[in-house]
Amino acid sequence: MRTKGAMAMVKRTPKPTKKICYDVSVISEMLETVQGTPVTGLVFFDGDCAMCAGHARRYKKTLARRGFCLAPMQTPGLRERLGIDRDLYKTRMWLLVAPDTLYGGADAVIYLAARIWWTMPLALIAALPGAMPVIRRIYRVIAAHRYRFGGSCKLEKGVTP
Repeated sequence: MRTKGAMAMVKRTPKPTKKICYDVSVISEMLETVQGTPVTGLVFFDGDCAMCAGHARRYKKTLARRGFCLAPMQTPGLRERLGIDRDLYKTRMWLLVAPDTLYGGADAVIYLAARIWWTMPLALIAALPGAMPVIRRIYRVIAAHRYRFGGSCKLEKGVTP
């Protein structure tokens, strides 16, 4: 995606990871309301990852004020409803913003960052030429090693892999 300036990222969002077509009524129900509040999007995170679950708890209220709800990827039947390949599913977080628009990984992070005033600098940096490939690479490295953060590694102290 080419942009003409840093502010373009604020107005434009990253290209969706996947356009999906499936039972629209099920996803529409997911996006309608939660406790009477209109839902802007659904953020799916790895509930088995201490780092991911910690970030979800930390940012839940901030995202809720902007209409985003959080749910663990381990929700029964979710992968099938979203139509995501089994191997790709747990490699990143997912953000569903419309019945047919799904963002994954760094693109989801930047989409959310563009909607929160204090994370806006990250969205502006992402708008710079060549920045998104670097941000995606950093995201993939962190995601691949996420079980080592937040006390979720099962190795005993003093034991090296």
